[in-house]
Amino acid sequence: MLNEGYTLYKSLERCGIVDESSFTRGHRDVTNPGKSDGLIIGLDEKGYVTRIEFRNKQETIKLWTITKGNHNSFPAIKLQRPLWNIKSNDILRTHLKELKKNELEKKNLLFNQSAEFNITETEENWWQRLQERAKELQPLFETTDKNFNVFYELMTRFQLVGKFDKFLVGFLKALKDSKNDIPYYLIENILIGNKKDKNKDEYRAEVRLIFDVDDWDDANKFLNRVASPRLEPFIVSKMQNLSVDGNTPTGISSLSGNPKILIDDKYPQITLPIGKTYLFSASANIPCLERYGEISIKRLPVGKDEADDISRSLKGMTRPEKKGKTWYLIPSFKSGKKELLIVYLENKPDLKVNQAHLLGGESKDAFSETTYEAISSVAIEALEGEQIQKANSLIRMFILREADPGNKHISLQRVYTISQLEEADKRWREAAKNIPVISFPFFRNEIERGTAKRKDILTDVKLFLENKDVEAKKIFLSPICPFPTDLALLTQKKWFQPKKKDRKKQRDSTEVTRVSMDEVYDVFFAQKTEKKSVVEKLLTLTFQCTNELLIEIGHAQHKIELNKYKTELKFKTLSAISVIAIYLHKLEILKENYMRSSLFNVGRFLSLVDTVHFEWCKHVRGGYPKEQDEDKWRKSIPPQLLGNAHFRIALENPSIAFARLSERLNIYKAWTEKQKPAKGNWAHGAIAEIGKISLIIQDAIEEGKLPTATTEIDKTQILLGYLSRSEKKTGIDSKAVIEENLELNNSKTIIS
Repeated sequence: MLNEGYTLYKSLERCGIVDESSFTRGHRDVTNPGKSDGLIIGLDEKGYVTRIEFRNKQETIKLWTITKGNHNSFPAIKLQRPLWNIKSNDILRTHLKELKKNELEKKNLLFNQSAEFNITETEENWWQRLQERAKELQPLFETTDKNFNVFYELMTRFQLVGKFDKFLVGFLKALKDSKNDIPYYLIENILIGNKKDKNKDEYRAEVRLIFDVDDWDDANKFLNRVASPRLEPFIVSKMQNLSVDGNTPTGISSLSGNPKILIDDKYPQITLPIGKTYLFSASANIPCLERYGEISIKRLPVGKDEADDISRSLKGMTRPEKKGKTWYLIPSFKSGKKELLIVYLENKPDLKVNQAHLLGGESKDAFSETTYEAISSVAIEALEGEQIQKANSLIRMFILREADPGNKHISLQRVYTISQLEEADKRWREAAKNIPVISFPFFRNEIERGTAKRKDILTDVKLFLENKDVEAKKIFLSPICPFPTDLALLTQKKWFQPKKKDRKKQRDSTEVTRVSMDEVYDVFFAQKTEKKSVVEKLLTLTFQCTNELLIEIGHAQHKIELNKYKTELKFKTLSAISVIAIYLHKLEILKENYMRSSLFNVGRFLSLVDTVHFEWCKHVRGGYPKEQDEDKWRKSIPPQLLGNAHFRIALENPSIAFARLSERLNIYKAWTEKQKPAKGNWAHGAIAEIGKISLIIQDAIEEGKLPTATTEIDKTQILLGYLSRSEKKTGIDSKAVIEENLELNNSKTIIS
């Protein structure tokens, strides 16, 4: 990360941005207390605790603290042990569980206890070090300026507190007085702990406390308080003035090649959107690193000022207001984890363009207006509109991932030009259109629930919801252009058929780790058939992870049962279709060609057989239209339609599946010939289309063009044919589709 961070800093320096307020001069020992709920502890002039204020984690992380090691932070400290040593089998914990959610009674029960403080020699030594650290640093912050004198005063009061047990007596009393303003879980954590150490029969606390003066609101004394981000620039500026003693190492920096005062203890730790991060992690406690000759800071000597410059550059580029522009959190290999993508234009790193969102965003759902095309249109137009930019201007990007809790490293580093990004975007959008006519119905109830209190709603969906008088209760939505990150998301879960005892579940899935972002960007930026092997690999993995879901959704569509399926599953299917279409386009398999292929027509054939079988069961076995009650005729529909029953055979050997179904179709064809075409009966149109498709497939078999053994590329074309609709039914809200399904639109819907 040092090289990438240093390159970023030099880019900011060349552009004169490093002195701007958004890149306030940083210091390796000044950081935030961490993202956790905590308490502000107010000390009076005699060092007694007289005031306690609760702060949630969003407020705590905005504050600052001076660190020197993980357990030597001030004014923010972290209690590691609860005040009392209450064992796991203590009757007190039983009584607390019996009170359930009655937090008031729980607080009263806790504060009525009498127990000795849980203090060890470790805590006493830690407390002594903190007071010595305050005494050591105090002269540095001496000032008569009321804007900043509060920290010097706090350090004076902190040294008057005395031993740790004296502090705890006052803290406990103030905690009891303020119990109504503090959440119960925090009080419980402080007093008896609620995080059990599995290796020991004891509980841990891990509670954040931030010291402040109790009279900070006295304007005659102070104009700022310690627990405020406004004090941080002053603290940083003073820390920069720390004198350098004669023992400070000097030498040549491995980054710049210049003589520097080198880091002599450890690399800075900064807080980024993925958590606390060391600029360089090579602990002296890892013996295997000795094989390289040097360990810890000696492996990579860097100037202290350079490390600070890199820290503040990374912090400045990842501020909350820059999300989507210079940084974005993207999916990780680890479940529940995220990786940090940083993207910037080398000759204008502060450019306010959503380039990070474009390269790192993910599609939300079928109703969102924040689509790839919406983000990309604005971002690419902005890049093209910058007169000072050139087509060969460099865009730098890198991804930071967590290898383990104490080690975050670069997993990807790329450099592209603006013209390469523009070309990649153009090809990407074109590739996303490489699909036949496919659309799924989304029902008014599920749309209203999914878009409640949201503003970024797709225009067509918004118009549909506003039109309360329309008879149709659903809208048909088609696949949209995915974000590059969607490629990785689709291979993080493998969908599979639930076990028989769990058949009420629509679809089960299991976590897998398949595609890296390195491969994703290979595909996104690939020209023509570049990276063909990567594309084929990703297509195979995507098919393996999603084919069961796609087959099930296609089958449900033919049975007119998509109203029973969760919005998430339908959206995942649409997303998978888009991604598969892009892979085929990257392999130069275009819809103008593959939709005329025998493989695609095998899929269409299976789909149409499903339609004929559905109509036959509905009319012959279910007595429709005489029995128009849906509950009655729907009982005649079997669990699996005829085409779907042969689908997996077709994926392996389409010729055999076609031959078997052709023999079984005669009975259904004879039935349609005896019936008059009627509204609501799709069998006649399906049989007519089956006749045309059968001739195409038969010719392919005779000419040896229909494979007897299929690849994943072949299987995706069959699958797309199975999911596709007739070419005449176009648009996301086809009037023809609504009219021919009118009787089903007005029937009751089940939204899961």
